[in-house]
Amino acid sequence: MLGAELPRACASFDTSSSDRFPKRGTSNNRALDNAMIAELKRILAVIPVNPEFHYIDEGNPNAFALPTSDLPGTKGTVLLGLKLINSLLQEQPDGGAAIAGVCAHECAHIYQYTTEFYDRLSGSGPILLELHADLIAGFYMGKRADVNADRVRSFSRALFERSGYDYTNPNYHGSPGQRLVAVEKGYFYARQGLSLQDATTRGETYVKNL
Repeated sequence: MLGAELPRACASFDTSSSDRFPKRGTSNNRALDNAMIAELKRILAVIPVNPEFHYIDEGNPNAFALPTSDLPGTKGTVLLGLKLINSLLQEQPDGGAAIAGVCAHECAHIYQYTTEFYDRLSGSGPILLELHADLIAGFYMGKRADVNADRVRSFSRALFERSGYDYTNPNYHGSPGQRLVAVEKGYFYARQGLSLQDATTRGETYVKNL
């Protein structure tokens, strides 16, 4: 059981504790599982992390990243909510790209945990970490030849409509507008040919000024 005291980050749809949900190795949909495996391999080719992955049957649509893992040889854990995945596939015309963005966002949190960025961005609560992870997710999408700027903007809006404007919430992840421009900045960093290190370093300054 993962301890409640551990830092965690999520896709911002619900702030329930991730360790109350059972972990699953399969969605019971072979086509979905194969698509997820292929997507995760593409993400890890861009974001150099090696987390443990599980599905969860979550309360409300969500995804989580944790700094610890139970599987030897891995660092960090990504938990992908089946309600979130299914809702994106059913409700959004570009649900597959939205899911790719969520997965890249959670892997970005693992990258933050394993580099200096977590300590440098966590002092203001989750907002800078979340915006920085959005930027890294956009960077990943910019590395994909099949994703253009209009597609990035479309699926980002679909995701961030759920974020809201609750500025008083200690788990506030940024407004939909802030999150959208963070993704777009990461996308354009990738298209400009920046390395991940350069993009994340510039991205730190960028999100601090949003």
